[in-house]
Amino acid sequence: PHLRAKHYLGLSHDVIDMSELLKTLAEQNIFVSARGRNLRITPHLYCDQNDEQRLIDGIKAFIEKSA
Repeated sequence: PHLRAKHYLGLSHDVIDMSELLKTLAEQNIFVSARGRNLRITPHLYCDQNDEQRLIDGIKAFIEKSA
């Protein structure tokens, strides 16, 4: 049996506080979920290239601010 869903994208990081990242992204109307240290993204649902870029930019800004 497959243990992974093909339509999910998962990102992980050992240091980032995922709950803070989720909160920060939500403030920008970017909604993803977290499972432990993993960020769960479903880019095929209600997303276009602009949304994907906003997610990338939001994560990048959070990391730069946290550094």
